Amino acid sequence: MDITEPKAIRPLIPGDRARIEEMWERCSPTSRYSRLHSPCPALPASYLEAVMGNPSGSRVCVDAGRVVGLGSLIAGSEGVADLGVVVEDAWQRHGIGTVLVASLVAGAGARGITVITATVLGSQVHLAQAMRRLPGDCTITSSGPTITAMIRLWSNASPWAEASLRPSVSAVRSSTGSCPEARSSPSGRRRLAPLEYSGPAERLPTSDAQVQRQGVHCP
Repeated sequence: MDITEPKAIRPLIPGDRARIEEMWERCSPTSRYSRLHSPCPALPASYLEAVMGNPSGSRVCVDAGRVVGLGSLIAGSEGVADLGVVVEDAWQRHGIGTVLVASLVAGAGARGITVITATVLGSQVHLAQAMRRLPGDCTITSSGPTITAMIRLWSNASPWAEASLRPSVSAVRSSTGSCPEARSSPSGRRRLAPLEYSGPAERLPTSDAQVQRQGVHCP
């Protein structure tokens, strides 16, 4: 498995449902919990149906025929869409999530999406911080153990997102778009004031044994 070679980022095609389910099975309990806020052994059928029913609203990262990352932007009413990303453990921290999100944002305008929301655990405040770099006006709220980011996209969101894409996923870095809180650093790159989270801590399961003890409550 070579994580330095370029990977394919593409919309979904027939047959991807099984590949996505196989990726989910390879994910650790921690990664599953981080995505669904519950260590579900299987992705909910309703979610898979929504993803496969609108292939243009999702992207997968594929390596050697296997799906190793999934990003979805599922539209609701009034131009609001919910963003979700999961990357297989062995492929995390290599920019795959960033390029999946950039690809989805690039196509959001054509789908009539003007607002993107994403909910993450308080322990994942770095993900909410990354959301603030999307091209739009940001609102961050917390409720219990979760943080919700709402991004009202700017009119130039698509060109910004397209410019952030790179031929190689491994070369993708965080984009430098900013929210109003951003300020310029001496190097000219955008820098955001760090987010702070003081809500209740969520204890993530790290093994199947812990999952069995905690019980599974799938959405």
